[in-house]
Amino acid sequence: MIEMQETQPDPVFEPDKANCRKKGRQWDWSNWLMCVSALALAVVVLRNGWEAIQQHQRTRAVRCDLPVFDFGEAFVGEVIDHTFHVINVSRTSLEIGKIQTSCGCTTVATKLEGTVVGPGEAFDVPVKLALSSAEDGEFQRPVEVRFTGEPTRHLRLKLKGRVSKRWIWSKDTVIFDGIRTDEVASRTVELTRSSGATVGEMPQMFAVSKGFLRVDAENLGTAEDGATHRFKITTVPPLSPGRQEASLYESTPSTSVPIAPVRIILIVTE
Repeated sequence: MIEMQETQPDPVFEPDKANCRKKGRQWDWSNWLMCVSALALAVVVLRNGWEAIQQHQRTRAVRCDLPVFDFGEAFVGEVIDHTFHVINVSRTSLEIGKIQTSCGCTTVATKLEGTVVGPGEAFDVPVKLALSSAEDGEFQRPVEVRFTGEPTRHLRLKLKGRVSKRWIWSKDTVIFDGIRTDEVASRTVELTRSSGATVGEMPQMFAVSKGFLRVDAENLGTAEDGATHRFKITTVPPLSPGRQEASLYESTPSTSVPIAPVRIILIVTE
């Protein structure tokens, strides 16, 4: 007869109820602290975010659907006309205090200072950009519309594009290097209209600022290659030894289409 013995549970697997209650209280308390901290952080973030939104709404009083106008490519001497359409998106009336441009080449065709614009009303900012003094290359000019009152409100507009020379010299510098004092030497330079530029005003005048050079000009009109004038520059002995400079000028009847002069350098030996 086999005698059955009562087995005792392994103490390793016996839960410690008191210890569990203690750990449970500690776990609940730490999680509660974490929740409170997260809630406080969320309140701070929401409050700061709401204040930022309100500040943005206070300062962003007007809207322009196309605040940057790209006129593409234009030539020196052209005039760009563009009108910006602006709307008051605030809940209050706004008074235009000042319109500021970066230089005299940008003007506003209409006097807008003192104009009151009601909520939801629109107004136009007609801008005229004269490229008579523009350098060739990338070009941009800002226009800022400022409003009176507090907080300070303003709208930044911009015109940009690429400006090219209407007239191009085949050489911007003509050099007579190492010629003698009694030598008669010649160089040739041409003036060409840029591809894509309208004929407009044709160059009419030329001049050399020094008497030791003679210039023979040939008017080519509207040649197939775009050239309009060809100049033959010839030295007139006797020449003084050393380095001397002069300039070849070509211009149009209107000063709004400037043509940069050609620099002429003579290096005369004994």
